[in-house]
Amino acid sequence: MGKYPWILSKLSKYATPFADAILRTTSFVLLLLHHGSSSASPSSSYILDKKMYNWPFPITLTMIHMAFCSSLTVLLIKVFKFVELVSVSREMLKALMPVAVYSIGVLLNKESFKSETMTNMLSISFAARLNSTHGE
Repeated sequence: MGKYPWILSKLSKYATPFADAILRTTSFVLLLLHHGSSSASPSSSYILDKKMYNWPFPITLTMIHMAFCSSLTVLLIKVFKFVELVSVSREMLKALMPVAVYSIGVLLNKESFKSETMTNMLSISFAARLNSTHGE
């Protein structure tokens, strides 16, 4: 039970190997989103402030931040083996991206949940999944 984040430890006894991978991956993504957002905004505003550093290249600062996050992700996945690598086809990833973006928007109260929209996106993603697994 020690390998799960504290919130997920009670669910670990019900986890199948697939659910285990989903729980760990989701917790990893949420952890990176939280820490990335909570540290990038204050440090960026500090660096871009005209009274402090007066960094004239905000796009470059964004690229540096993305490079840091990418290298941290590679370390956590490849070196420390925090989550397993899962092979997903490009078509599958493209099909699931709108569902993920909409779900995150609903979770962050940027979008109101509409069951018709979610049903439509899930049905399109399901059809794309079938198409990517079984071919055209």
